[in-house]
Amino acid sequence: MLVDLPPSYDTERSMTLRPALSNLSILLMAAALQVGCAGEPGSEVEPDTSSPDAGDTSPDTSDPGDTGGDPEDTGGDPEDVGDPGPDIPSRISTSGASFSGTLAPNESVTITLASSNGDRVIIWLRKKNGTTWNPYVAIRDMGETDPIVYGNPSGNADASIPFRSADIPDGWTFSAGADYALDISNLASLPAEFSFTLECVAGPCAYDPDDRDSDGVLNASDNCPDTPNSEQADIDGDDLGDLCDDDDGRDLYPDLSDDALEDALRADRDHAGLSYDAARDALFEFVDNDNGFVEAAYTGVRIETSVKPPGSVLNTEHTWPQSRGADSGDARSDLHHLFPVIPSVNSRRSNNYFGVVTDPSWEEAGSKYGRGANDETLFEPRDAHKGDVARAIFYFAVMYEGDIIPEEEAILRAWHAQFPPDGADRARNNRVAQRQRSRNPFVDFPELVEKIDDF
Repeated sequence: MLVDLPPSYDTERSMTLRPALSNLSILLMAAALQVGCAGEPGSEVEPDTSSPDAGDTSPDTSDPGDTGGDPEDTGGDPEDVGDPGPDIPSRISTSGASFSGTLAPNESVTITLASSNGDRVIIWLRKKNGTTWNPYVAIRDMGETDPIVYGNPSGNADASIPFRSADIPDGWTFSAGADYALDISNLASLPAEFSFTLECVAGPCAYDPDDRDSDGVLNASDNCPDTPNSEQADIDGDDLGDLCDDDDGRDLYPDLSDDALEDALRADRDHAGLSYDAARDALFEFVDNDNGFVEAAYTGVRIETSVKPPGSVLNTEHTWPQSRGADSGDARSDLHHLFPVIPSVNSRRSNNYFGVVTDPSWEEAGSKYGRGANDETLFEPRDAHKGDVARAIFYFAVMYEGDIIPEEEAILRAWHAQFPPDGADRARNNRVAQRQRSRNPFVDFPELVEKIDDF
């Protein structure tokens, strides 16, 4: 494929790549940038987008991630790839790295980058000491030549991953845990002094195994090691932190109720949102994985798997439906209202409200779909999941400021009281917090439900 060189580089033009340029095209591109030459605009290549799980019946399209832009900048000539110098490490990890050095004209250095599934990072390759050059940074699979993602801005700008300036604060997410090849390159014909930084934003790389809840207190000294509680509050002095003590005799928000309480709960929330792909990986591989088995929430069917299964086997259920506000951003990927379900059951629930089904057209393991007492179409989960549904809906309504219709709220309150949080619910809350930091306060403190008259 022949591709004309563009006259200049848009500042947001790195992407998930398919075909790469030939070595000759890359060298010509570097020379053009150095002397200010310009050619005709290059042809656009349609970005790759991921598809949802095959069996999903709700509109769950996977986040496309860092896609878009031209696929032309793939780094320097492979013959110019050098070994890391004395100031450049040969191996780093997504937990963080920082170093400086000098790249020769048209030199590229490859470093091994170790990652875990769901790690989210920000990478910068910056110029130093006023040097004018053309930086390039890329991540690719080991043994492959085409990058997965890269940064190569125009002019004298620094290179970054993510490449879009708006995306930089959120970081770029690894969809699989593995060793990757990280390329840092100088695409100009003069030496380049640089500084390199890699910062872990979220995901497993942000967690210290000696500090499971990432609250700055090591497990050995933490009076509540799976729940962030940096101040180690212990009101009843029983060496069990208040946040994981069911018998601490306190009122969490003694003077607050209704809107004021909801505002306080949102203000106190510490949330590190995941991409939707990373959230589904976490759901099936960690949050709801019990020694290699994942249980479908509505039917209790246990599926043996250690990874996210295909959508034809298990779907991701949005307890708060995507069609009513859970279709983007943190709302879509918040693990507190995501649960594994059988695809056909996910289809029956669809976006129907929860309630008591009096005339079922389908039922399995206690879950029902059909008509309610007022002839409305409803979905009723089995008893083992009713309390989970109620607290997931309450959580979403508060944190994302959604409204629960009165008829549904009444039955959810009844289910919350009838099926209060147990050890399994608290353990799941802890596991979710290990992946996204935030907790469901109605699991930790179920009495808060009674302090809110209208969700």
